[in-house]
Amino acid sequence: MGLEAPLALLGLLGVLLPLILHRMKKRELPRVVLPTFALLTRALARSRQRQAFTDIWLLVLRIALIAVAALALAVPFLTKQLTFGDGQLANVVIVIDDSLSMARVDGGTSLIEQARTRALDVVRALPEGSELAVVLAGKPARVLVPLARDLGSAQRTLREAELPAVRSNDMTEALELALRQQHRGLVTPQRMLVLSDFARHAAFESKTLPDTVVASFERIGSPPAKPNLFIAQAQASVDPARPTETSIAVELRATFGAQAPERVDARVEVELQGKVAHTQAVTIERAGAEATLRVPTPLPSQTLEARVRIVADDALAEDNEMSVVLGHADALQLLLVNGDPHPSSRADELFYASRALALLSENQLAMRVQTVDPMSFEHARLEDSDVIVLANVAAPGPGAAERLVEFVQAGGGLIVAAGTRIDSALYNARLSALLPGHIRGSAGCRDLQLKAAADNNFLPEGMVGLREARSQQRLLVDLFPDATTLLQFEDDAPALASRAAGDGRTLLLSASLDADYSDLPLRPGYLPLLAAMIREAAGATAAARGRIAPGDSVTLPAPKPGHLVEVRGPNGKAWRYTAPGQRDVIRFAATDALGMFEVRTGREGDSAEPRLRATFVVDPPREESDLSAGPVPQQAANQEGGSAATPVSVHASLSPWLWLIVFCLVALEGVLRARKRWGERLSH
Repeated sequence: MGLEAPLALLGLLGVLLPLILHRMKKRELPRVVLPTFALLTRALARSRQRQAFTDIWLLVLRIALIAVAALALAVPFLTKQLTFGDGQLANVVIVIDDSLSMARVDGGTSLIEQARTRALDVVRALPEGSELAVVLAGKPARVLVPLARDLGSAQRTLREAELPAVRSNDMTEALELALRQQHRGLVTPQRMLVLSDFARHAAFESKTLPDTVVASFERIGSPPAKPNLFIAQAQASVDPARPTETSIAVELRATFGAQAPERVDARVEVELQGKVAHTQAVTIERAGAEATLRVPTPLPSQTLEARVRIVADDALAEDNEMSVVLGHADALQLLLVNGDPHPSSRADELFYASRALALLSENQLAMRVQTVDPMSFEHARLEDSDVIVLANVAAPGPGAAERLVEFVQAGGGLIVAAGTRIDSALYNARLSALLPGHIRGSAGCRDLQLKAAADNNFLPEGMVGLREARSQQRLLVDLFPDATTLLQFEDDAPALASRAAGDGRTLLLSASLDADYSDLPLRPGYLPLLAAMIREAAGATAAARGRIAPGDSVTLPAPKPGHLVEVRGPNGKAWRYTAPGQRDVIRFAATDALGMFEVRTGREGDSAEPRLRATFVVDPPREESDLSAGPVPQQAANQEGGSAATPVSVHASLSPWLWLIVFCLVALEGVLRARKRWGERLSH
């Protein structure tokens, strides 16, 4: 504490002035008591006592007023240290790393909570009028608090925000996003604070920051003293020798710090329906370890989540668990019906399609493919499939056609591809309830090209690899009013059309899946087209299959009027979507939870449980499991010098508060003087 103008304390001598005036006022002439005034003296005694009491308080107030005013003129101040900035207005952006490694607990508190606390300290250190933004560096980077001058609102958002810390790191993009926020501001100087554990996997370039920005980087937490164990991979497969058992092969890895032991004893277990089904002891060294766990095989109609976890005392618990889906919903069940089989020959109807589908990764579309001939299809259990592909298949018999209609109306998907075995009359007679249009037969054409139909998002990547395809033969189709054209020939005739039937959907391809009708199978766009057709036919069943990273969005088909789509997270939270008007898809982005998500469909107002149609799993990002400490970027300083995070001592002036006290004392004196005058009037 100190004074900026100590000589002003000489004004304290002014307190003598009210004392002198008060003393002079009390000097009176000698009193002579006359008998005629005796009664009046007794009457005024009480009034004089009240006035004397008021005079004393007026004296005290005037002394206090002069003393406080003198102190205010001396400008007293308190010295305090700011944890950020220099106490002046600034344009500040705080970048918080909310990746998975920030979930590590250090000193009883997670690193992400320590970063939140530090960010709140910075906001409190800023003077009113400063501009502030907060950016999160988990992939994809995003803005938590847009640049604004409302520091109180920013504090509330920071305190209340959910920061689960499960994503991978995207610091480079976060810095670019922070700069874009900063450039919107009007206040200078521009300062940036980056809060992260700066693990080795999160390396980024800080040299791209302009010289006009004072940037500082703070490491949150200390390097881990324990090794970190994590599950690199877990895959389930039914044991051929024991169909009632499913084996889960688990690959375990570990990262060891400088002071950590070279090997760790742990236990790996699998939980099924809330109970530990199997456990196995393992020793994990630098080369890792493997384990095989066994669980009962679910029934064909069941879908179960198996939680595989490592039980050990390690640095990060969040990457010790991985979910594996067992049963019907772990992959899309695709049934291919080969209408013209020629095994091991290019003449086979599914020669190109089978090889193309084998190239689809699990992350693109997780599928289990079964191929049958038309005779086997007549007796197949259709309810075990999600999508059925009739590739140049003669019209199914009356019984199979009836079961196929029931299958689609119950929510299944059907794809009919052209070929020489298609009898248009029988197809129209038996499957008219499903087909997008009336088939008039087939006809030759001269190198017709494909083009996208207007106003649909059937192919997310567009017509890449498909525009060059040429067709020499095609089906002639007159579409029904409720059908949708997905692809067209260059003469505007439908090349691929779809139609909803009940809860399911049917697609009709006017070309064949082999090279008989066109050279489409030889084009690079053939595989994306097949995948898009299967997704379109399967609807919600296929849209969410596979494994995704935290923060990724999942595209779901929008429900039809009267229907709904419900997504249930691993923590029990549910999101329900009804018919969204003009939107064709739902983009589900609430994937900040690790584990299995369920996609269910149903009808609005129906008391029955929505039907499980698909599952997808959000896995912890593997790169985040390496907690080895990386370098902290050097702090950058602009021409003004100094670092944004260097503690600075500033003077907090007390004069404004003292002048407020002076104002209050003046007001109080006025009240007492008015009271005195009122008493004197009453006494006269």
